[in-house]
Amino acid sequence: MIHDGWIALTIAAVADVVPIEEPLIKYRQHARQQIGAPARAEKTAEQPGPVQALDRAFRRRNTTADLHKILATLEERLLSEGNSYDTRKALSFIGDYSFHLNVRANLPQNRLNRLPRILRELVTLRYHEYANGFKSAAKDLVS
Repeated sequence: MIHDGWIALTIAAVADVVPIEEPLIKYRQHARQQIGAPARAEKTAEQPGPVQALDRAFRRRNTTADLHKILATLEERLLSEGNSYDTRKALSFIGDYSFHLNVRANLPQNRLNRLPRILRELVTLRYHEYANGFKSAAKDLVS
């Protein structure tokens, strides 16, 4: 994970973070750059929430196993700072997100057998919280 993302994730785990649309720094990019911010897309009426944006950013370069490592490291650090910060909400997020990733990564081969697990994730709203709602559920059902 790129260091900027790690810093943002760690801060967001213990404090309220609000995105600011206005650029606050200048970021130079060139054609042969190996790592960099993607070109900004035009705003659409349906913008992803912060969790969905975070999930997309992680998935762009990370596998489910990578995401689990990131979440495990974050959980370890939060647990070590439990006396300094109220980390309960962040730890709950990590547990739920990890659980959802596990469900999605371990769906049965038989599509019909996937249905109960997918429905449970829909009813608990984890597909909406940690993915793209019904769209992700449909994709998991047919993929």
